[in-house]
Amino acid sequence: MTGYVYAIENAVGFVKIGWSTDPKRRLSKINSDTSSPCKLLGYVEGTLEQETALHRMLQSEVEHREWFRRGPLLDHFISMLPPPETKKICTRKGGPGRLYDALHARNITPAGLAKAIGRHRVAVSRWNKGRIPAETVRQIEAATGIPASDLRPDLFPSSEGAAA
Repeated sequence: MTGYVYAIENAVGFVKIGWSTDPKRRLSKINSDTSSPCKLLGYVEGTLEQETALHRMLQSEVEHREWFRRGPLLDHFISMLPPPETKKICTRKGGPGRLYDALHARNITPAGLAKAIGRHRVAVSRWNKGRIPAETVRQIEAATGIPASDLRPDLFPSSEGAAA
Protein backbone atom coordinates (compact mmCIF):
# COMPACT_ATOMS: atom_id res chain seq x y z
CA MET A 1 0.00 0.00 0.00
CA THR A 2 1.37 3.39 -0.92
CA GLY A 3 1.37 6.25 1.54
CA TYR A 4 4.04 8.60 2.82
CA VAL A 5 7.28 8.27 4.76
CA TYR A 6 7.40 11.31 7.03
CA ALA A 7 9.77 13.03 9.45
CA ILE A 8 8.35 14.72 12.56
CA GLU A 9 10.59 16.54 15.03
CA ASN A 10 9.80 16.96 18.72
CA ALA A 11 10.77 19.88 20.96
CA VAL A 12 13.91 18.05 22.18
CA GLY A 13 15.17 17.63 18.60
CA PHE A 14 14.51 13.91 18.13
CA VAL A 15 12.97 12.95 14.79
CA LYS A 16 10.25 10.34 14.26
CA ILE A 17 10.45 8.54 10.96
CA GLY A 18 7.14 6.90 10.22
CA TRP A 19 4.67 5.89 7.53
CA SER A 20 1.12 7.16 7.12
CA THR A 21 -1.51 7.69 4.46
CA ASP A 22 -1.98 11.18 5.95
CA PRO A 23 1.16 12.68 7.56
CA LYS A 24 -0.62 15.90 8.57
CA ARG A 25 -3.27 13.95 10.45
CA ARG A 26 -0.51 11.81 11.99
CA LEU A 27 1.22 14.99 13.23
CA SER A 28 -2.04 16.08 14.83
CA LYS A 29 -2.32 12.73 16.64
CA ILE A 30 1.29 12.85 17.84
CA ASN A 31 0.79 16.42 19.08
CA SER A 32 -2.31 15.36 21.00
CA ASP A 33 -0.31 12.54 22.66
CA THR A 34 2.70 14.63 23.75
CA SER A 35 3.16 17.50 26.18
CA SER A 36 5.35 19.58 23.85
CA PRO A 37 4.61 20.54 20.25
CA CYS A 38 6.07 18.61 17.34
CA LYS A 39 6.47 19.79 13.77
CA LEU A 40 6.25 18.04 10.44
CA LEU A 41 9.59 18.39 8.68
CA GLY A 42 8.37 16.83 5.44
CA TYR A 43 7.19 13.66 3.76
CA VAL A 44 7.65 11.75 0.54
CA GLU A 45 5.50 9.14 -1.16
CA GLY A 46 6.66 5.69 -0.08
CA THR A 47 5.80 2.26 1.27
CA LEU A 48 5.98 0.60 4.67
CA GLU A 49 8.92 -1.42 3.35
CA GLN A 50 10.81 1.77 2.51
CA GLU A 51 10.13 3.16 5.97
CA THR A 52 11.43 -0.08 7.51
CA ALA A 53 14.57 0.06 5.35
CA LEU A 54 15.18 3.65 6.49
CA HIS A 55 14.82 2.54 10.12
CA ARG A 56 17.48 -0.13 9.50
CA MET A 57 19.84 2.45 7.98
CA LEU A 58 19.34 4.74 10.98
CA GLN A 59 19.66 1.95 13.59
CA SER A 60 22.80 3.50 15.14
CA GLU A 61 20.89 6.75 15.79
CA VAL A 62 17.78 5.23 17.40
CA GLU A 63 16.64 6.99 20.56
CA HIS A 64 13.36 5.17 21.22
CA ARG A 65 11.45 2.97 18.76
CA GLU A 66 10.82 5.23 15.72
CA TRP A 67 12.47 8.32 17.23
CA PHE A 68 16.04 9.08 16.14
CA ARG A 69 18.86 11.44 17.13
CA ARG A 70 19.91 13.85 14.40
CA GLY A 71 23.02 12.79 12.53
CA PRO A 72 24.50 13.09 9.02
CA LEU A 73 22.35 10.33 7.47
CA LEU A 74 19.10 11.54 9.03
CA ASP A 75 19.90 15.16 8.17
CA HIS A 76 20.55 14.11 4.56
CA PHE A 77 17.17 12.34 4.39
CA ILE A 78 15.41 15.39 5.87
CA SER A 79 17.17 17.74 3.44
CA MET A 80 15.69 15.77 0.51
CA LEU A 81 12.10 16.13 1.76
CA PRO A 82 9.98 18.87 0.21
CA PRO A 83 8.60 21.28 2.80
CA PRO A 84 5.19 20.01 4.01
CA GLU A 85 3.28 23.15 2.99
CA THR A 86 4.33 22.81 -0.67
CA LYS A 87 3.46 19.15 -1.18
CA LYS A 88 -0.13 18.05 -1.65
CA ILE A 89 -1.05 14.82 0.06
CA CYS A 90 -3.62 13.86 -2.54
CA THR A 91 -2.04 12.35 -5.62
CA ARG A 92 -5.08 10.47 -6.87
CA LYS A 93 -7.39 11.84 -9.53
CA GLY A 94 -10.72 10.36 -8.48
CA GLY A 95 -11.17 6.89 -7.05
CA PRO A 96 -10.95 5.45 -3.55
CA GLY A 97 -9.72 7.82 -0.86
CA ARG A 98 -9.93 10.93 -3.02
CA LEU A 99 -12.91 12.43 -1.26
CA TYR A 100 -11.33 12.47 2.22
CA ASP A 101 -8.11 13.90 0.75
CA ALA A 102 -10.03 16.75 -0.85
CA LEU A 103 -12.10 17.39 2.27
CA HIS A 104 -9.01 17.39 4.48
CA ALA A 105 -7.31 19.90 2.19
CA ARG A 106 -10.27 22.24 2.75
CA ASN A 107 -10.52 21.62 6.51
CA ILE A 108 -13.92 19.97 6.09
CA THR A 109 -14.77 16.87 8.09
CA PRO A 110 -16.73 13.99 6.54
CA ALA A 111 -19.43 14.64 9.16
CA GLY A 112 -19.47 18.31 8.14
CA LEU A 113 -19.99 17.36 4.50
CA ALA A 114 -22.76 14.93 5.42
CA LYS A 115 -24.58 17.63 7.37
CA ALA A 116 -24.10 20.22 4.60
CA ILE A 117 -25.76 18.03 1.96
CA GLY A 118 -28.31 16.33 4.24
CA ARG A 119 -26.81 12.85 4.14
CA HIS A 120 -25.58 10.42 6.80
CA ARG A 121 -21.85 10.36 7.56
CA VAL A 122 -21.77 6.61 6.81
CA ALA A 123 -22.71 7.44 3.20
CA VAL A 124 -19.73 9.82 2.99
CA SER A 125 -17.48 7.04 4.30
CA ARG A 126 -18.79 4.68 1.60
CA TRP A 127 -18.14 7.29 -1.09
CA ASN A 128 -14.56 7.64 0.11
CA LYS A 129 -14.03 3.90 -0.34
CA GLY A 130 -15.79 3.66 -3.68
CA ARG A 131 -17.54 5.92 -6.15
CA ILE A 132 -19.63 8.94 -5.36
CA PRO A 133 -23.11 8.58 -6.90
CA ALA A 134 -23.46 10.74 -10.01
CA GLU A 135 -26.53 12.52 -8.64
CA THR A 136 -24.56 13.58 -5.53
CA VAL A 137 -21.41 14.96 -7.18
CA ARG A 138 -22.84 18.41 -7.91
CA GLN A 139 -24.20 18.70 -4.34
CA ILE A 140 -20.73 18.00 -2.96
CA GLU A 141 -19.19 20.44 -5.44
CA ALA A 142 -21.61 23.19 -4.33
CA ALA A 143 -21.06 22.51 -0.62
CA THR A 144 -17.26 22.18 -0.69
CA GLY A 145 -15.90 23.80 -3.83
CA ILE A 146 -14.30 20.51 -4.86
CA PRO A 147 -14.63 20.37 -8.67
CA ALA A 148 -16.87 17.62 -10.01
CA SER A 149 -14.03 16.66 -12.35
CA ASP A 150 -11.89 15.83 -9.29
CA LEU A 151 -14.64 13.81 -7.63
CA ARG A 152 -15.75 11.79 -10.68
CA PRO A 153 -13.42 12.42 -13.64
CA ASP A 154 -15.10 9.51 -15.43
CA LEU A 155 -18.37 11.48 -15.56
CA PHE A 156 -17.17 15.07 -15.42
CA PRO A 157 -13.95 15.47 -17.43
CA SER A 158 -11.91 18.55 -16.60
CA SER A 159 -11.80 21.37 -19.13
CA GLU A 160 -8.12 20.49 -19.73
CA GLY A 161 -9.01 16.86 -20.43
CA ALA A 162 -11.97 17.79 -22.62
CA ALA A 163 -9.78 20.05 -24.77
CA ALA A 164 -7.19 17.33 -25.28
